[in-house]
Amino acid sequence: MGDVIIEYLIRLFVGLLLGGILGSFLTMLTYRWPRGKSIVAPRSYCPACQKKIDWKDMVPVYSYLMLKGKCSNCKKPYGRSYLVIETVSMTVTTLVFLLYGFTFQAFMLIIVFGVLYTIGIIMDRQGKDKDLI
Repeated sequence: MGDVIIEYLIRLFVGLLLGGILGSFLTMLTYRWPRGKSIVAPRSYCPACQKKIDWKDMVPVYSYLMLKGKCSNCKKPYGRSYLVIETVSMTVTTLVFLLYGFTFQAFMLIIVFGVLYTIGIIMDRQGKDKDLI
């Protein structure tokens, strides 16, 4: 019984961690790719003031909530899509790991989710001026 609980907690922790990393990447990808910007460099920056975001301000979901969705430098809002994309990614990744464990199928589901979610967000934003979902 104890082993099952430990495995469950490990899946939960890894799901939240990897889901947060995936969500952060997808957020950056859905902002830069349609604008023809590099997804490799430069580091993450505020779209309003162009200042590089400090590492402590890039913790998925937590930083958004602590900074109240605003840049720590210029105080301009980021938009709710940052929070939504990261939260959905963390939730889906965690659920997949809880249901399928750390299997090949689980990783494939997460990759397919990431691709489809990215395409859906970019398609939804086409023709819109605001960074909202």
